[in-house]
Amino acid sequence: MIGEILFQRAESLQNALQLLAEPGPEATLLAGGTDLMVWIQSGRYQPARVIDIWNLRPECADIFETADQITIGALASYNEIIASPVVETHLPLLSEACKEIGATQIQARGTMGGNLGGSSPAGDTLPVLLAYNASVIPQSTRGSREVAYAKFCTGYRDTVRASDELITQICIPKPRANATQRWYKAGTRLAQAISKVMLAGVCSLDEAGNITHCRLGIGSVAAVPLLLEQTADAIISLP
Repeated sequence: MIGEILFQRAESLQNALQLLAEPGPEATLLAGGTDLMVWIQSGRYQPARVIDIWNLRPECADIFETADQITIGALASYNEIIASPVVETHLPLLSEACKEIGATQIQARGTMGGNLGGSSPAGDTLPVLLAYNASVIPQSTRGSREVAYAKFCTGYRDTVRASDELITQICIPKPRANATQRWYKAGTRLAQAISKVMLAGVCSLDEAGNITHCRLGIGSVAAVPLLLEQTADAIISLP
């Protein structure tokens, strides 16, 4: 125990899932700690139980590609995503968004799964995941499931993740070869700024120059990141 917090350290993925399945206080997961430590030290949040999952990185931090998909381990750090040739080639918006998150220290410790689990509407990577039509893999002792990221957030910092589940992977379909990808962010300063508004867009044209595919994700404008479906439909219908 640390004060009134029960602290547990998972040594493997299976061990983490077993700890999450135990009866008792609902567990708060600790990965890089770049959000959780701030919340605790501010006095605004006092978890009853914390499970440290940093030792799961050998199992949950790989970044790899198949013929049609990029898979990112939930414990991949922002630095690892930025440095990944696979991400840079196929998912440049994700690389750009990760470069906007905090300073070097945050990028070294913060994780993709932490950004998803914390689910702040100002999370820089989240509109990008909407634009890329990503899905999330939560896992528990009951098994794993795949959830479209567009349906993952249910309210301010709330998600469909059950209390005994751990986010293990993020799966992103490879954009079309001719896709145009754009990322925009407005903040109060040029660096290390919490986003005032973010927009990520992925669009494709046919040989005649008509827009045939468009997905737009926006953040920091509502309780959750938003997929701008009506706007995308209007863009596709342009003559």
